[in-house]
Amino acid sequence: SGVTPEQAEVLRTAGIRTVEEVRDLTDGQLDRVRLPNMRDLRKQAALFLENSDAAKAAEREAAKDAQIAALMERQEAMEAMIEDLTKPKAKGKEAA
Repeated sequence: SGVTPEQAEVLRTAGIRTVEEVRDLTDGQLDRVRLPNMRDLRKQAALFLENSDAAKAAEREAAKDAQIAALMERQEAMEAMIEDLTKPKAKGKEAA
């Protein structure tokens, strides 16, 4: 759910500026931050970053899938062209 402007100010005062820095706080550092539920906030930061990484991975997978589909289409088109080019050509009327 994020942090309130007041919480953000307390974090900035403690020298904490990013979600990664919140996630990486040690227990000793947590105790020095004058906010309630800092351990929960650290867990939320870790979950947020994990979900963000998962979303990025899913986007990369979708892009790869689209690229594979496009390459398969091209390959099928090229195979059809090769087949057309290598077909024996019909010669006039064949003698019976």
